[in-house]
Order: sequence, then C-alpha cells, then structure tokens
Amino acid sequence: MQKNKNIKIFAIFILIANMVSAQIFSPYSQYGLGIIHTNQSAVTGAMGGIGAAYSDPYNINYTNPSALADMQFTSLDIGLRLNTRSITANQNLPFTVANGGINNVSFSFPVMKNRWGMSFGLLPYSFSKYKYTKNQTLNDIDYISKVEGSGSLYKLYFANGVKWKGLKAGINTEFIFGKLSNTQYNEFSDNINSTGSRLNRTMSLRDIIFNIGVQYNFILTKFENREKNKENLEMTVGAYFSPGLKVDAYTSEYLEATKQSSLNQEPFPIDTATGAFFEDYTNIVVPMNVGVGLNIGKKNKWSIGLDYDFKSWVKTNSPIQSNSLTDEWHIKLGAEITPDYKSTKYLNRVSYRIGGHYGKAPFIHENTGVSDFGITFGFGIPFARYKYTNKSLSNLNIAFEIGALGANKNQNLVENYYNFTLTYTLSDIWFRKQKFD
Repeated sequence: MQKNKNIKIFAIFILIANMVSAQIFSPYSQYGLGIIHTNQSAVTGAMGGIGAAYSDPYNINYTNPSALADMQFTSLDIGLRLNTRSITANQNLPFTVANGGINNVSFSFPVMKNRWGMSFGLLPYSFSKYKYTKNQTLNDIDYISKVEGSGSLYKLYFANGVKWKGLKAGINTEFIFGKLSNTQYNEFSDNINSTGSRLNRTMSLRDIIFNIGVQYNFILTKFENREKNKENLEMTVGAYFSPGLKVDAYTSEYLEATKQSSLNQEPFPIDTATGAFFEDYTNIVVPMNVGVGLNIGKKNKWSIGLDYDFKSWVKTNSPIQSNSLTDEWHIKLGAEITPDYKSTKYLNRVSYRIGGHYGKAPFIHENTGVSDFGITFGFGIPFARYKYTNKSLSNLNIAFEIGALGANKNQNLVENYYNFTLTYTLSDIWFRKQKFD
C-alpha cells in the first residue's frame, strides 16, 4: 500500500516537471553563462546551501561527492523549483516575474554499505532569460536597441564516493550541454518603416567536466550505553574542488536587415548580411570552484554547518556577450534538528532546517560589484516508517529562500528573489538479497 502511494506521488512530480519551464528571468542572466544553478536539493537548500562537510545516509549531497559513501539505501530523488523575482532598475517601480522547472533528478544507491556509494542523474547548470531596451545615438541619429536572450545549460552526472575508516573521497564526472542565445535588434525611431538590423547569436556547449571532494569524520564524544538514547557527538570537515577547464563550444552568428511591420509593429527580415557563420568551434573556460566546510552534530538529532565557497570567473568570456565577470564567493551557515525520529508524535519526526548565506555574485554591473544575500528555511516531512530501521526513509523536503542580488547602496539594479524548492525522495532497500531458512 505504501509503495503504491509513493509511486503515485512520484508520478505527480514527473507530470508537473513536464509542465513547467526551466528558465529564470533575470537581467543579471545576460552575464557569462547565466544564473548558475546552486547544485543543491531542498535539504541543503534550506540550510543556506551548505554541503562541503554535510552528509546524510538518507538524502543526497550534490555538492560534495564524497558524502555518497554514507548512503545506506537506494534513493530515487526528484525536485522541482519555483522562482519569483521582484526587479527594480534605476529606482523605477519594481516588476515581478515567476518561473519554475526541474531542480534535480537522480538515482543513488550503496554499492558496498558504509564503504561505497554511487549516484547518477540530471541537474540544471545555468539559466538565462532577459529582455531590456536602451536608447542609443550614432552619427546624430537616435535609435532604440532591444536586447533579449534565453536558454539553459544542463549536466548529466555520474558520481562515486568511497570510505576508509573516517576518511571519505569522491569524484563526480559531468557532461555539460545546452544552448544560450542572444538577439540585439536596432530600431530607428525617426520612421516606423525605416530599415533596422537584428544580430542573432547562439552558443551550444557539449563537453565533460569533473569535481572531487573529501570529508573526514571525528568522534568527539563516545557513549557506550545506547539504552540511554545517547548518540556520539561528531565533527566532519570537508572540501571540494573543480578545476577551471576549457570546454567545447559551438557558436553561430548572423546579421539581418529588417523592416518594421505596419500591422503589428514587429520587425521582419528582408535580407541577410554576408559573413554569417554556423556551428563554428571555439572553447570557453568554466570557473574553478573550491569550497571548504565544517559540520558538527549528532546523527538523526541535530547538526550545524559552516561553508566557504569560491569561484573564479575572471577567465570566463562568453562568445555571445562582451560583459566581464569577477570572482564569486559565499559564506554559508545552516542547521537542522529532528526532535525525535522514533516518536509516536508526527511533528517530533519532522526535520526543521534554517540557514543563510552572504557573498558576492560574479557580475559587474555598471562598474559596480553585485552583492548576494539570502536567508533560508524548510522542513523534511517523513512518510511511513521503514520496518527494518524504525526510520522514515521516503520523505518530502521543502525549502524556502528569500534573498537579494545587488542590494548594496551603489547598485541601481536590484533583484529580490524568492525560491521555493520541493524534493521528493523515494528510498528503499532495492538490492537486498533474500534469505530463506
């Protein structure tokens, strides 16, 4: 009965995922490769985005592959994300946009229990969707330049984590793919029927990247008498690293002469300029990323984590954009508590999570750096207990994030964002060998 219920819930998630778009509208997504996905489920997303030292045998850590070594059960994980942004530019009235899409789809399992864990799946890499208009002057002629772009990058990943005593190590191999586009249309304002121009640029990425991670676990106190319901106080330190690599990219660019329609005021092409190229090979640099973290707590009880994450974007230049990028960093803090997972009271078995992050985004807008700040909170809602462990394995994890890009006093483009992430994890012992007496 419980399995049928889990399958129905999972089917509903698949249906919703097919109905929603994966792009995020943001003027800041015009820079570089767009708004980078944070590689986190609703579990770590509700805890400020920590992940370097976080490990949970029932939920997947997408940030540090070494945590897979602790996986004890086979898990099918699918997450959805809803993003709402209130955007204010040049102190004008704010406008609000909303988008949604898949946050994660993955399958994870222990190859050797408490020794070796494996995971594979699909994650978004970045999102790009923007549209803006600016007034220009060339040779004393006024015209309006309309710029818009869209696209998404994704990655298929295959990760492994192994453990030897207190030391865990992991490697994650990712195939990144997808397409980003940028269109600039110049419209002359003196005559509605005058000719204009439209420059169309696209970039497709198809290549392999990787990252590695380590964690080490210390037992700070040890209680031999388990009958008193005492757990060891443990501390975990962790780190992850992905090198800055050149990845294969294929660009297309063509320029059209346009005329504006007198019926719907939309431009239509009347000629294509020479010099166009399609699927021209080049390469771009994905950023080097390094993170370190510390986590302390008791299993199935509570934990507190602190992370520092750094990405170097200075060598990343998009062939369809001329904007420069800078280094990105974030400090993240998160905590969770489960009052009593063995309790007969349902609310005592719920996991409560809270966190926050502060740092600098990789964008340079009008010669000014862009700050990034957010607070997070969420819940882990358990389903029926598993008869072998007295633990609710399948669960629904919910995360809320409230933050702002560019909220410093010198910034004239501010995005207040509100993220909602919903992850359903279906866990079981799928490969347990049957024994008969």
